[in-house]
Amino acid sequence: MNEKLIGYIDGQFSAYEDTAEISELKEELVHDLQEKYGELEEQGYDTEEAYELTIHSLGDISEVIESIGVKRKMSLEDNPVWQEIEEAKQRAANNDGTIRRRVLEGFNFSNSDLRNSRFDEGEFRSVNFKHSNLAGVNFDHRVFIDAKLDYVNLTGASFEQAEFHNGSLKGVYAKKGEGSPSFRGAFMQGVNVSVALLVGADFSYANLANSKFNASQLTHTSFEGADLTFAELKQSGLSKTNFANAIFDQTDFSYSDLSKMNFDGEVFKGTIFRSTGLVDASFRDATFENVSFKGSYVKRADFTGAVMDTASYESLKTNRKADLSGIILM
Repeated sequence: MNEKLIGYIDGQFSAYEDTAEISELKEELVHDLQEKYGELEEQGYDTEEAYELTIHSLGDISEVIESIGVKRKMSLEDNPVWQEIEEAKQRAANNDGTIRRRVLEGFNFSNSDLRNSRFDEGEFRSVNFKHSNLAGVNFDHRVFIDAKLDYVNLTGASFEQAEFHNGSLKGVYAKKGEGSPSFRGAFMQGVNVSVALLVGADFSYANLANSKFNASQLTHTSFEGADLTFAELKQSGLSKTNFANAIFDQTDFSYSDLSKMNFDGEVFKGTIFRSTGLVDASFRDATFENVSFKGSYVKRADFTGAVMDTASYESLKTNRKADLSGIILM
C-alpha cells in the first residue's frame, strides 16, 4: 500500500518541475498519508476504504504546491488531456455555452472544471465526470446511465428528481459553507455514494434502496421520507441528520454514530444497529420487527412506548445499559 500512496503523490506532482522544495514536500506528504492510512486500518476500515479515505483527506494540494513558487512543467493549454476535454466540451456545446445533446454518450469530462455549466435536459450515457468540478451545475430531472461521478466536487449542485442507473458517486464532496448538493426525490437505487463528504446534503424523498453510503460524512443531511430499504450507512458520521418518515427495512447502520437522534414513531423492520452509537437516542413509540442491536451503545436511549417483537427485544436485552421498562412486547 505504501507504493500505491507514493504513486498517487507522484501523480499529483507530475505536472510540476522537480526541485528540492518539491522533494521535501512529497516526502512529508507521503509520511503523513502513511500515518493516516495506519490509523484508519486500526479503526477497522478495510484496505480499500482506508486508502480511499486517506487520499480524500489530502484534498486539492495544487495551491500548496504553487504557494512555494514551483512552476508547472507545462501550462494547462499544453496538456493533451486538457485539450481533449476542451475539444469534447466544444463539440457538445452550442454558441451560448449550453451543452445541448438530448443524449450525451461516451464523453470524457474527467478532471474538468465545469463549474456552473449548463446542460440541456436529456440522458448521460457512459459519461465520465471523475475528479471534475461540477459546483453549481443543475442536473435536475436528468438521467444518468453507467455514468462515472467519482470524487467530483458537488458544491451547490442539484440533482433533484434525477435518475441514476448503474452509476457511481464514490468520494463526492461539497465544500463546507459554500452550498450543499440536493438529490431531493432522486432515483438512486444501488448507487455507491461511499467515502463521501456531503455535510448538509438533501436526499429527502429519494429512492435509495440498496445504495451505499459507507464511511461517509453526512452530518446535518436530510433523508426525510427516503426509501432506505437494504441501504448501507455503515461507519458514517450521521449526527443531526433528519430521518423522519424514512423507510428503514433492512437498513444497515453498523458502526455509525446515531447518538441523540430522534426516531420517535418510526418503523424498523430488519434494521441492523450493530455496534452503533445510540447514546441518548429517542425511539419513543417506535415499532421494531426483527431488529439487531448487537454490540450497540444504548446508554440513556429512550424506548418508552416502543413496540417490539421477541427477536428485537431479546437482542436489546443483551445490552446491560438498555432501559427495557417502557417497552411493549408484541
